[in-house]
Amino acid sequence: MLKDLGVRVASAVVLGVPFILSVHAGAPYFDWWIIAAAPLLAWEWYRLIASDDGRFGARGVIYVLCAAMPVVAASLFAPAAALPVIAAAALGILVSAQGSPWLAGGIVYLTAPCVALLWLRYDVQGGRETVFWLIAVVWASDIGAYFAGRLIGGPKLAPAISPNKTWAGVAGGAAAALVVGVLAALLTAGHALALLASVSVLLSVFAQAGDLVESWLKRRFGAKDTSALIPGHGGVLDRVDGLMTAATLWALIVVASKGSMLPWL
Repeated sequence: MLKDLGVRVASAVVLGVPFILSVHAGAPYFDWWIIAAAPLLAWEWYRLIASDDGRFGARGVIYVLCAAMPVVAASLFAPAAALPVIAAAALGILVSAQGSPWLAGGIVYLTAPCVALLWLRYDVQGGRETVFWLIAVVWASDIGAYFAGRLIGGPKLAPAISPNKTWAGVAGGAAAALVVGVLAALLTAGHALALLASVSVLLSVFAQAGDLVESWLKRRFGAKDTSALIPGHGGVLDRVDGLMTAATLWALIVVASKGSMLPWL
């Protein structure tokens, strides 16, 4: 456990610190991270869903380009510009010779969170704080779930899908996210403490659900990890699935409420 934890922490520091700095700096550095992530996610998704014995080929390259285009459009123009590109790319994959609904759906599943993160970060007011809060909630949830699951154990959450996940882990992740929400409220003069605490717990639950969905997909397609790019974590998708779910959910909440409810905005 200690060896595995050491590798995980080292990988998290090497990748996490530059990413956090890019969130603080904004354009163009944050854009570069998201634009780089999209094709890597698509590469992992294609290998998981459609590659034959790990081979990639021309169709895989086309798929990666289809996933990169919406994110590039969001960065160069505006997040709204990415929406028709996502739809066109997904439709093109669906009606092409590749014709897989899994691949077509993957375009939406992978690129929508990337676009959501760019949109949230470049909110005129408070975008940086919002993304920092999202990252803190998801990372705290991951850490809380990991340690609670390892130290407490107990009943399994979904043993047929992910044998290592426990209900104690879910509770530990939610508790850690709750702490982040409380701290975020206190750092903003104590405004909206109940709101931030409850929303942080909600995002934790959805982030963990996103991780569970990815576990189901890997089991469905017979893979342990989406790749081995990140030592101790597996693939990029293995590392950011929770953040993808949380960012997408929060972006939808902001759209539905016609504006963010966060106290720093």
